[in-house]
Amino acid sequence: MTLFSRKVKVLLVNPETPHSYWGFQESTWFVGAKAAHAPLPLITLAGMLPPEWDVRLVDMNIERLGDKDIAWADAVLVTGMIVQKEAAREVIRRCRALGVPAVAGGPFVSSSPDAEELRDAASLVIGEAEDGAVIGPLVADLRSGSLKARYV
Repeated sequence: MTLFSRKVKVLLVNPETPHSYWGFQESTWFVGAKAAHAPLPLITLAGMLPPEWDVRLVDMNIERLGDKDIAWADAVLVTGMIVQKEAAREVIRRCRALGVPAVAGGPFVSSSPDAEELRDAASLVIGEAEDGAVIGPLVADLRSGSLKARYV
């Protein structure tokens, strides 16, 4: 029996953007927004996962990520830009501590796959997930419970 013989539960996480000029935290109030940027890459990724999977999304810019959220998942897929690298590291660390594999991708991973902040990730996605050469094998390996260290 494989690790994921039942329906796969995937948690998508957008790490918190630190308070800065580029985070636009001081300007979101006047348009009634909680965050300046929607997690569109994760929403796109959710649409590429098998429809029978359970998928949840936590945008840490508008809500907290609880240990219960992580523990619910069979795998946590975390994205992020360079400015989010410390928050991504913390998400990955928490996943490891709770025994849930963290799969990291996005601009930071693609530009710095050997960064210290990523060392505890179970797997890295380098490049675009939309490429069939990446998402197909990743989905198959999530199903079987046998993640590779890198998907390029």
